[in-house]
Amino acid sequence: MKYSLSYQDIVEIMGERGLKIRWNRGLFDTFTCTPNLPEEWPIMSLKAIKAFGKEFDTSIERCHRNIKINITVEGNVSSYICMAGEKITIKL
Repeated sequence: MKYSLSYQDIVEIMGERGLKIRWNRGLFDTFTCTPNLPEEWPIMSLKAIKAFGKEFDTSIERCHRNIKINITVEGNVSSYICMAGEKITIKL
């Protein structure tokens, strides 16, 4: 089921559930991401994100003690593994 959420709705959901994703624009189509998932969530995804002049999908899932991030841009998937709360650089 798809929902249309405003920025305010997303901020409220993120605050309510303890979900934290921080996106900061870098140079040359890169950005930093600091993912955290509530302990009871095994996975989450955001689809059709329009940011930094591109459209992409992201999924964040628990992978043992780590967090796995998949970024899909124009059908190409890039995967990153980090610790919860660790800041990583993503290249689009």
